Parts: sequence; structure tokens; C-alpha cells
Amino acid sequence: MAGPCWASPTCRPRSSEARPAHIRPRPHRVQRRAAMSADPIQIPTDTALKRAYGKIPTSVAVITAVHDGTPIGMTVGSLASVSLDPPLVSFYALDTSATAEWIVDEGRFQVNLLAKGQENLCFQYASKRRFEERFAEGTWTWSSQCLPQLNGCVLWLECELHEHRAIGDHTMLVGRVLRAQEGAVDATPLVFYRSKLGELDAKHIQMVQPHNFQWSLY
Repeated sequence: MAGPCWASPTCRPRSSEARPAHIRPRPHRVQRRAAMSADPIQIPTDTALKRAYGKIPTSVAVITAVHDGTPIGMTVGSLASVSLDPPLVSFYALDTSATAEWIVDEGRFQVNLLAKGQENLCFQYASKRRFEERFAEGTWTWSSQCLPQLNGCVLWLECELHEHRAIGDHTMLVGRVLRAQEGAVDATPLVFYRSKLGELDAKHIQMVQPHNFQWSLY
């Protein structure tokens, strides 16, 4: 004789007391859900968010381009790889950034990943100084795509604009990589952490695994 069909909607009891013990809601789960719904969500303040975001280590890059024949550039701490096929990278800029708007208009930009010893370039391109003054100090040249390329960096990426969109109070810019060039083998990147600039020294990195890590495809 077949037992009751608890999975069938037509014979499923409405009362949890009538259900077999193995499918009744567990008391601790019910209490946890009640507690979660009773406590209002507290939105962090801007100060708390900035402090929290500051614990996310990021690279430091200068994004350069040309607008009306004049080199332009700005410092960003949001550079990220996006895709291998197609080859895409992204960064974010404040939605009030005129530099980002000009990059969108021009449709091309260069990523200059700053290295140890280039702290002055980080502050230089993050300042409100005129672009002529920013490019007056330090050495730079023209890339193969006729974009400003800062000397001595860890990495250079020449990109064409793939996509841009407004997200929150920022604009996301995604570039398709046309050319990638690595700097000196011993060049180490700058790192921004807790509102301070540091350095990532590959010679003294302690590996957490005895083998090279491979990202999962899933």
C-alpha cells in the first residue's frame, strides 16, 4: 500500500503540524528568519563606506588620451581585467569627470600601470593642475596608437572604447585591448590600500600554495 503523496499539491497538508517530522520547518530556521525580518537594514554612512572600501587593495594606473590635440590623463584605482575573448579591461571615473567625457568622445585611451617609485605621477595626475602642467613633469612618449605613454611603468595597454555606462555616481569605461606591452622584469606595481600608497614586491611574496593558481572556469 502506497503511503501519502506529500509532494503532490492535491494532498499536501496546509498545517505544518500535519507534515511528517522530516519535512517540517526547523524551529531555529523560523526564528532566524523572524529575527532577520525584524531588524531593519542599516545603510552605512559615507565615512564608514570609504573606510570599508579602503581595505580593498587596488592597483594604481594613469589613463591617458588625446583631446583636441592635447594630451590628457587622470589617475584611477579601479582598473580591472574583464575578458580574454574579446580582450577587455575596465575602469571607473566620477560622473563629473571631464577627462572621462573626453575619452568617450575620442574613443581611445592608454592604460599606464604605475610602478614603485612613480608615486609622484600618481599625485600629479590626480591633482587639479592643467594638463599641460601634468605632462610637463616626468618623461613620456607617443605610443604606436599616438597616445601618451608614461615611461617606467609596469604595463601599458592601448585600448579602443568598447562600452561606457553610468553606474551610481560613476561612469564605467570598458576598453578593448589593441596592444599590451610589459615593462621591466624587475618593475613592481604600486598598490593603494587604506588610503595609502604601497608597493608589491614579487621577490618577497609568500605563496599560499606550492603551485601556480589557476582560476576555475565555473
